[in-house]
Amino acid sequence: MSGLLDATFRRFVPSLPPLTRNRVLMAPLDAIDYLARAGQSDLAGLPPNRMRIRTGVGNRLLGNGAYWVGSGRDFWGQQFDAGRVRPDSSILDLGCGCGRCAIAIDRFGIGGQPFTGKYLGLDVDREMISWCAANMDPTRFRFAHVAKRSKVYSPNESADASATGRVFVAEDGSIDFMFAISVFSHLLEKDFIQYVQETRRVLRPGGRVLFSTFCMEDVDSGPDRRWSFKHRWGATFVESERYPEAATGYERDWVIDQGIRAGLEFDTTIPSPVQTCFVFRAK
Repeated sequence: MSGLLDATFRRFVPSLPPLTRNRVLMAPLDAIDYLARAGQSDLAGLPPNRMRIRTGVGNRLLGNGAYWVGSGRDFWGQQFDAGRVRPDSSILDLGCGCGRCAIAIDRFGIGGQPFTGKYLGLDVDREMISWCAANMDPTRFRFAHVAKRSKVYSPNESADASATGRVFVAEDGSIDFMFAISVFSHLLEKDFIQYVQETRRVLRPGGRVLFSTFCMEDVDSGPDRRWSFKHRWGATFVESERYPEAATGYERDWVIDQGIRAGLEFDTTIPSPVQTCFVFRAK
C-alpha cells in the first residue's frame, strides 16, 4: 500500500527539487526546522532545510537533520573500510549538494583520524555551491559550480559545460577517490558517457571511483512501485518525460561497458533496489 501511495504522489509531483527553489513555499519548513534544531550542538551549522530536501532525505520533509548528518558519516566509514579512501586522500565529490559529505568528513574525519587531504566539491546547483563555499574551511575544502543545464537541478542555467568538453575543474590525474551519489541517476546518455570519460581523466593510476545509478536489473520498479521507468530514450530509461533528469536508469552491462571504453577497470557493483553502486579503478 505504501508503494502505491508513493507512486501516486510521484505522478502528481514527479520531481521534488523544483519545489524547494520556491523560498516562499519552503519558508515555513525552514523556520520549523531551524527552531527544532536550536540547542542541539550536533545539528548546528547545517544548511537550510530546503537544501537538504533537495539533496535527498528519504522523503523526510522535516526532522531530517540527524539522518542527513548520519548518512554522511556512515558513507565515509564504509569507504574507509573498503580501502577506497584514506585520511590524506585527494577527493572529488561530484554532486556535493549542500555539503553532506564535506561536513561529515570535517566533523568526523576518516577511519577515526582527522581529514588532512584535499576535497573538491562540484555541483550544478549554484545556490548550494555558494552555501558550501561560504561555510566550509577554504584551506581544505574547495567548491565549484558545473555549468550544465538540467530541467530539475539547474533550470535557469544559460551555459552548458557538457557542450564544451571538460566538465570537472580538476587537473588530469589529480584525484585518489571520486564519488558521485545520485548524480549518474540524473544523467541522460550523452552526459553519462561524458562524465565517465571525465572521471578517467581526473583519476590517478590506481584511483577509485564509486557512483550510483538506477540499475534496471536491480531497481524495484513496476506499475505499483515508486519507479516505473517505462520510457526509453536510447540507452536511457526515463521515469518522467516532463522532467527526464529527475530519474534515469541503465542496464548493468551498458554501464560497465562505458567504464571500460573510457579506460577504467571494473571492480564491483553493490546492488540495491533503489540505486546500485558501481566501482571502477583507474589503470
